[in-house]
Amino acid sequence: ISKFKLSPMEWQFLQDVEVILEAPHAAQQCMSGESTPKLSGAFPAFETLIERWKFLA
Repeated sequence: ISKFKLSPMEWQFLQDVEVILEAPHAAQQCMSGESTPKLSGAFPAFETLIERWKFLA
């Protein structure tokens, strides 16, 4: 089982991926929380997603 142990660099990579994927997850959760998603709610969600990714870049 030790051959599957992740190196510190691999752990850091996975943590970075987790941070990156939090933004689209939050946008998806926001849009799917309504029984009938509306386009007026999608634009702010995508704008927030883009701003979060710009901040991370």
